[in-house]
Amino acid sequence: MYPEIGQLLIKRGYSVAYEVPPHLGSARSVDVVGIMPRRRVAVTVEAKLGHYSQVMRQASVRLLISDFVYVSFPSDYAHFVLERRGSDLKARGIGLIGVDGKAEELLPAKQSLYVDEARRMDLINMAKISG
Repeated sequence: MYPEIGQLLIKRGYSVAYEVPPHLGSARSVDVVGIMPRRRVAVTVEAKLGHYSQVMRQASVRLLISDFVYVSFPSDYAHFVLERRGSDLKARGIGLIGVDGKAEELLPAKQSLYVDEARRMDLINMAKISG
């Protein structure tokens, strides 16, 4: 799913990196990161085959380090999530991407109100190194 998500972000003008640690020395990584370094904008995508609760925990943390946060699932499951949990995603400002041969935005993300500038810049710098 990563390449399809990456292509969606590239079409929107982002540089893309995969499995990016959010800061130096982190044991965890963000699945897909899109950056526009000159504008200091970062988009993060957590992609899973299922497990809505798990991905939402990760996505909620990503609101602190990126301007826009998405979760992504295979298309069938993504439509199920949109039907059942769309209001929860909207309330949190988290977008939804479905992937079935190509990535499709099913729900746009809202700009995070919680992003920490220093943490976002750490992510952007790590994405530059990884990408």
